[in-house]
Amino acid sequence: MRIPPLVPRLLATACLIAFPLAARATKLTIDSAETNSTWATAQVSDRQLRWSPKDHALLAVVTFEDILHRDSTMESAHDDLYFTFPGTQLNPEDHTVFVDSPDGPIAIGLWRKGTFSSSFSLFQNTVIIVHKTHSDITLTLDIDTERNAATERKKQEATETESFPLDADLPKKAPDQ
Repeated sequence: MRIPPLVPRLLATACLIAFPLAARATKLTIDSAETNSTWATAQVSDRQLRWSPKDHALLAVVTFEDILHRDSTMESAHDDLYFTFPGTQLNPEDHTVFVDSPDGPIAIGLWRKGTFSSSFSLFQNTVIIVHKTHSDITLTLDIDTERNAATERKKQEATETESFPLDADLPKKAPDQ
């Protein structure tokens, strides 16, 4: 008995309609390629994201400031540390930075190249975490595609609930009472 070639396609389509595929959440972490050191008492005072054409990777520049190591010639001590994230790629057409995942490429940010300077902004699904143990510093790029959905759910729940002042139901007193 021969099955017409159209029958398996119709069955596959019927299964997709009856049992839709659940959207898969993707969670990735990329550790920085570098581990740097700074003063144990230093704190982050500035941070910038750039695209490194030399490394073909996302570059984070984190400035640490330590007010305990003051010198008479300078206000405070600064330490600029550079971290690259391997596996990040730049799409030259739309200037989107993305990473490859088992589910396909995930956009993590947008690089805007201007005439005099450039800027980089991360999307909601991406967070950069600074890990500091005593004086050793590493960075982690944390990507979670569900972060967008959770944020949108929280926004939706916030708009669905209304808040009223506690005394809204109390009758107002006349000024002479």
